[in-house]
Amino acid sequence: MAFRADRQTWASHGAAVLLLVLAVVQLWSSGVGSGVVSTVGVSVALCAAALTACTLLARINCFETRLLAVLVCVAQLAIAGLALTIGLPGEVRRPLGPTTAATAFVPLLVLLLVTIDTDLRRAWSTGPRTGSPYAR
Repeated sequence: MAFRADRQTWASHGAAVLLLVLAVVQLWSSGVGSGVVSTVGVSVALCAAALTACTLLARINCFETRLLAVLVCVAQLAIAGLALTIGLPGEVRRPLGPTTAATAFVPLLVLLLVTIDTDLRRAWSTGPRTGSPYAR
């Protein structure tokens, strides 16, 4: 069986679903947040980036889409860490609640699933090479 570069795994599907959940949580938190324009802008930008990563990861499972998903998760973890420790600009420190827990926990799950997807793809691609090594 030949390995296709855009082959989907259960881990990539799970990561796409969790990115959709992250986008919904970001959109919800921007609507019920403090109302500070910079915080709402960051939430909407992260929501758009998470939706883009979700769509691309569900359609085209390649290095670039996984990189976008990782970058969105790292940015989300950094913002969640700032919100929990010193507070975002113009806001006080947020207590640990359901929304902040979701914005900190879901990106960790996405990173785990992207790592599992990478390992699965590596395992699939190790096999005997047949045919010409050159592109047609």
